[in-house]
Amino acid sequence: MNFPALGLHCAACAQAPRLEDLDAFVDAQPWHALDEAEANSRWKLLAVQYKALVPDGPPCSWKALRSHYHAHVTSSHMQRCTQLRTLYSMLRQLDASSDPDNPLSNPLYRAQLLREIEALRTQDPPLPAVVRLA
Repeated sequence: MNFPALGLHCAACAQAPRLEDLDAFVDAQPWHALDEAEANSRWKLLAVQYKALVPDGPPCSWKALRSHYHAHVTSSHMQRCTQLRTLYSMLRQLDASSDPDNPLSNPLYRAQLLREIEALRTQDPPLPAVVRLA
């Protein structure tokens, strides 16, 4: 949704001053401990809260709210959890590939992925040892 008069292209950004309660809800979630289905249910709950907080505002789907928080006001903790999920997904695809001609089946590539995962885990503040990925 576009708000050309404000120069904004995000419904949640246009309503940012009214969304302090939603910001607190997002900050309080243990994103590292949620699998994808649980995280999506939290975003859907957030969309219901958005409709209650901004009844006269533009409609905003749960996916639009998720995109808003990932792209515009995300915390470094949420970004690291997203990066870890992406790296683990790449690792699963690499492990599932049994084609020896695949350039990604190189053990050096796997080792690099594991180094990047460990680097993300140990940044300050460190993430818990278990990050749910499914």
